[in-house]
Amino acid sequence: LATGVKTNNRAIGVDSLGNKVLNLTEILHEKGFVSGCITTDEITGATPSTFYAHRRDRSDREGIILDLYKSKLSLLIGGGGASVSSGIKETGFVIEEHSNQIETRKEERVAHFFSHGGVPSVLEGRGAVLAKATRNGITFLNNKNKPFFLMVEGAQIDSYGHHNNVPGIVSEGIDFDRAITEAVKFADASGNTLVIVTADHETSGFTIPQGNLKNRTIEGDFTTEDHTAVMVPIFAYGPQSQSFQGVYDNYSVFTKILQVLNVQE
Repeated sequence: LATGVKTNNRAIGVDSLGNKVLNLTEILHEKGFVSGCITTDEITGATPSTFYAHRRDRSDREGIILDLYKSKLSLLIGGGGASVSSGIKETGFVIEEHSNQIETRKEERVAHFFSHGGVPSVLEGRGAVLAKATRNGITFLNNKNKPFFLMVEGAQIDSYGHHNNVPGIVSEGIDFDRAITEAVKFADASGNTLVIVTADHETSGFTIPQGNLKNRTIEGDFTTEDHTAVMVPIFAYGPQSQSFQGVYDNYSVFTKILQVLNVQE
């Protein structure tokens, strides 16, 4: 999704031989775009790091942090502030304590951390911070008066899939849907924004055998505590969204994004 290249399991921004591969934010930076990453994982987690880092293994936390300091990102929002905040200050990031103030910041680079370490879940009282961060992050990037790319991850849907926890999957899914709503609202207002929603994989073989509409309850069931090969959906909304119809390999999302932006690698 981030590089358009299939690679080894656990690899971050490198090909199967360990060679560095440019990701979307790096390519778009050269074309005058500004970019950001928002996640309910730590900012060094596997998904956000693929949009700025180049490491053979996702567990190379120190290497990922070094790559973060060298990244082209303008916006960082997520967990794990304790491990990266001092270093990103030296690279020009201003750390904002309250996400509501991000949208009015005039600095070139802004970061906000939900937590010092891991991010609490919705069930643990996190609240609707992902939707707020998405709204404010979009406004911040849009105020740059440049085209922008923003990756937003609802990370803990996967976590609760591993735990076979139905309330966790449902609550995190609803939370992510609220973030999507903010992106769609902006797309409607701008008229020139494409919103893409997908996943890198399915986790747990989660199914809903039955439910009760009157009682507003569902029954969830699982086949595993790990990732599966179930095909994931992809939704696109906005200009040229028709380019994302059909069934295709995951790396094609990268290629399609560049095609609709008329950007050459």
